[in-house]
Amino acid sequence: MRKLSLLLLTVCFATIVNAQITITVTGNTNTTPNLLATYPSLSAALTDLNAVTVMTGPVVLTCDAGTSETAPIKGFVLGSATLNPVLSATNTITINKTGGTVTINAGVGTANGPSTTPDGMLYLNGADYVTIDGLTFTDGNTLTATVAMEFGVALFKLNAGDGCNNNTIQNCTFNMQRINNNAGSTPMLDGSWAIEVLNSTAAAATTALTPTNGGTLATNGTNSGNRFYTNTINSGNGGIGFGGYAATLGVGPAPNATTFLGDLGNDVGGTSSGTGNIILNFGGGAATSPSAGIRANNQWSVNIQYNTVNNNNGSGVNHVTTLRGIYAQAGTSANATINNNIVTVQSGGTTSLLEGIDNAIGGTAASNTVTINNNTIRFSYTTATTAIFNGILNSATAATVNINTNDISVTAGGSLAGTGTCVMIETGSPTTATANSNSITNIPRSGASGSWRGIKTTSPTNFTANGNTIDGLSWTAVASTGSISPIYSLSSAVNVTVNNNIIRNMSTPTTGTIIGITEFGSSGLKTFQNNQIYNFFTTAGGAGGATFTGISESTGSTNTYSNNIIYSLNSTGTTGGTGGTITGITFSSGTTNNVSNNAIYDLSSTSTNPTVTGINIGGGTTNNINNNLIGDLRATASTGNVTISGILAGSGTTNNIFHNTVNIASTTASVTTFGTSAIYFSSSTPVNNLRNNIFVNTSAPGPTGGFTAAIRYTIAPTSTNFPAANNNNFYYAGVAAANKVLYCEGSSATPTNGQQTIGAYKTYINTTLPVAGRESSSVSEIPNWVSTTGTNPVTTFLQYNTAIPTQIEQGGGTGTGISTDFAATTRCPGGGCPGAASTPDMGAWELNGLALDLTAPAISYTVIPNTTCLTDRTLSSAITDASLVNTTAGTKPRLYFKKSGDLNTYAGNTNADNGWKYVEATNASSPFSFTTDYTLLQSAVATGDVIQYFVVAQDLAATPNVGINSGIFAAAPTSVALTSGAFPLTGTINSYTVVLSVPTTITIGALGTYTTLTAASTGFFADLNAKSLSGNTTVTILDAAITETGAVPLTAINYGCGGGPYTLTIKPNTGVTTVLSGTFAGPSIDLNGADLVTFDGHNSGGEVQKI
Repeated sequence: MRKLSLLLLTVCFATIVNAQITITVTGNTNTTPNLLATYPSLSAALTDLNAVTVMTGPVVLTCDAGTSETAPIKGFVLGSATLNPVLSATNTITINKTGGTVTINAGVGTANGPSTTPDGMLYLNGADYVTIDGLTFTDGNTLTATVAMEFGVALFKLNAGDGCNNNTIQNCTFNMQRINNNAGSTPMLDGSWAIEVLNSTAAAATTALTPTNGGTLATNGTNSGNRFYTNTINSGNGGIGFGGYAATLGVGPAPNATTFLGDLGNDVGGTSSGTGNIILNFGGGAATSPSAGIRANNQWSVNIQYNTVNNNNGSGVNHVTTLRGIYAQAGTSANATINNNIVTVQSGGTTSLLEGIDNAIGGTAASNTVTINNNTIRFSYTTATTAIFNGILNSATAATVNINTNDISVTAGGSLAGTGTCVMIETGSPTTATANSNSITNIPRSGASGSWRGIKTTSPTNFTANGNTIDGLSWTAVASTGSISPIYSLSSAVNVTVNNNIIRNMSTPTTGTIIGITEFGSSGLKTFQNNQIYNFFTTAGGAGGATFTGISESTGSTNTYSNNIIYSLNSTGTTGGTGGTITGITFSSGTTNNVSNNAIYDLSSTSTNPTVTGINIGGGTTNNINNNLIGDLRATASTGNVTISGILAGSGTTNNIFHNTVNIASTTASVTTFGTSAIYFSSSTPVNNLRNNIFVNTSAPGPTGGFTAAIRYTIAPTSTNFPAANNNNFYYAGVAAANKVLYCEGSSATPTNGQQTIGAYKTYINTTLPVAGRESSSVSEIPNWVSTTGTNPVTTFLQYNTAIPTQIEQGGGTGTGISTDFAATTRCPGGGCPGAASTPDMGAWELNGLALDLTAPAISYTVIPNTTCLTDRTLSSAITDASLVNTTAGTKPRLYFKKSGDLNTYAGNTNADNGWKYVEATNASSPFSFTTDYTLLQSAVATGDVIQYFVVAQDLAATPNVGINSGIFAAAPTSVALTSGAFPLTGTINSYTVVLSVPTTITIGALGTYTTLTAASTGFFADLNAKSLSGNTTVTILDAAITETGAVPLTAINYGCGGGPYTLTIKPNTGVTTVLSGTFAGPSIDLNGADLVTFDGHNSGGEVQKI
């Protein structure tokens, strides 16, 4: 048996040593010297080829099928000083086969790289127009890295002026050894590669050349125009690699091929699926050297397409150090194309970098373009601890970078582990970056913490991320606090467009943060439109307490957030957690923020101390919040004082909040506090314009504290931050109660100034603020929704039922500039107005429903001043109503009046009746005119009488609404034809007094008509305020010193019956120099509304001032 085994071994060894590849030559006479017609070996054929000095046509070496040959030490060589100059597009060399398998076996290596003379199977030394087609290159050396090859085929330069150009290696098979993974020395690459293209000579492989320029492609010392198609590569440390010259002159997207010294136009994979390479099972050695399927260093206009790259298809070993599928390493201002590749990478490391595609070609923008499109990336890194993974990374600052239509996910059964920052797609900082129509799906990740980005950009001038699907990113460890940012714009991105993306099915188990779209670049135009962001949830088994946000923006100039649908952001968990925030849209900067036509619903947290917000206004100059639908916000376990806010206006300079619909109806399990608001103004700084909105909050308040409020202010509003034009809003907070209010102030468990009814709210807001009229047409009623459950796409969510009359229909006001509704339906009065309507609907929907007018006419006028006149007075009043004002005789607007001493009732409209009397308006349109009729009073008007009055009007609603200014009815009337049941009238009732006139000549002084101008009881101003002027009046100051208190200002001056206006002149007496003095906190002389008042300091017409 021993003898037989030895004999077989000897026979096999002899076969390997002595086997030859027999060659048939076509075109042998096209050379000088002529080649033989046949050769017994590849070695002999190549020897004769290298001796050729002249060529007149192509030469083909055809290898016989089934033959093999062992390469000599240091490999076969093709290329010489005599052959290379005669090679051309006409004078080509092809080495192919007749069929079957033709194998070149590696000799036994002697170099333990990096070596100046590396081991390989075939050297092309400066040769051009060579095609290697269909051969198999096998390295059977498995003992050590020293005996294993550094390459299968290498394209070297013969010298600095003679590189390898326009060669093709196709349909070849390479069987390499991963045991050779020693670190390379530039330009040599690390370990064993199937194909290398290098900026060095075979005799000095680790010495980079500086190419010389011979004026032609063949003589300028580059390795350009080489093609590598349909090769299959197994094992080794890498597949196909380039180590080119780092050119600095003539760089750019289209260098001049005849003068450029860098590698130009090399092609790995061609332009169709039929020409791509298969690169398998590379890497996996135990050393520290990085591994890559394809590596391109210092390349210009490189094409890497249609390749299949997989470091472990089941027959490989997961690499434990840096691993990349495709590594496009460098090429200043170059174009690069990396498209249509299928890349699978699996790491066995813990802290080492793993990347699908890494591109740094194209740095220094020069109208160049990097394209990374239509690639499929599959990966797994189950052993990572702090490692970083990048699916597609572009770090080149090219002019344009396109990363589109790529598909990234884990391998079957694969996952991602560790706490490192992992990015699926990163565009870097080019001038213009696009990341469109990519798919990033179904990636589970373990790890205690870490940051995770889907699509990330750094600092481009223009960034577009449109039409991407990011689905199923999930932290799986139940105690993880990891975060997820599906679309992430960082640093100094200027103009950002993020439209038509689907971001869904994201989860984290505890206090992690998930933000669908994050933008915090620099000032510019930011657009977020038509995105679908939904189903963020707590990973099974996690405690909860997460922070979920749909869209978050913190910079920008003009920012647009429109037509986004954000829903089902729900943090739950085994305990619910103790914090976290759930927010639909939030922003904190921007000159103009336009937030419109968004649907936000089903946001919740079961944490004990969360905040849940639909839209958060956290900054900005002018913020336009329009046509948004916000509903189904919940925080069932919260004990916060203001846990839920449909809209939270906490900052900004001017907030224009028009035509939004908000509906909140959260239950609570709290046994203490729980407070909610449909809209919450948490800062007193911004000017908040609030019109045509629907704010409904029927949430349950906490048992011991916290209010359910439709509208909440942090402190009492002012005329500045709550302007007089605020109106036509719909408020509802459920059945009125002390802790269920339409309005309140403060964020404590017991807010102040709670207003339970719409009437009480209107009275409060107009009493608190100096200019009346705010919210005069705002309403309250039980809303009748078609659906409070959101759908995608939105159909009837928070639409009011058009079959039921409602104040929402036609209840809005014009002048907001919002011409369409949530669904882009034209708003009335621009079109589609039902019947005679001329006003839009409240809220985000414009529907053709049935109007319900429960709002009385709005009545305003300038009060009648005190007068000396004993004849009737005239009043002009503006009266408006959505259902129009009734102007029919008997129901026209009326002015009611009486003497203050008459009974506070209505007994009849004659002078025999003791009580209120009335007159109807003398005209039929606003402003309406009224003239009192003193003959209806029981006695003639005399000086000293106080005449009380109020105006009433009714509208044309089916059930008329009656409005009043001023006073409060004892019982609501049904008509302006008041009965005794509406009285007594309470509240503030307007009045005027029939007063005396002061004399036209008055003195001030100890012996004067009055002792001072401003004293509270003895001063002239106090008396004139209660009386009037009957002509131009002169006030003479008699004394040299008058002590003034400043207590009484001079208000608007009343004039005599039918007279005026008159002048009032105040001057010192002749010969008197008067000093007015005193101690007072405010002004000494206060003219508060008085006109035509002159202080004349010249008592004798001279120039000397005497007062």
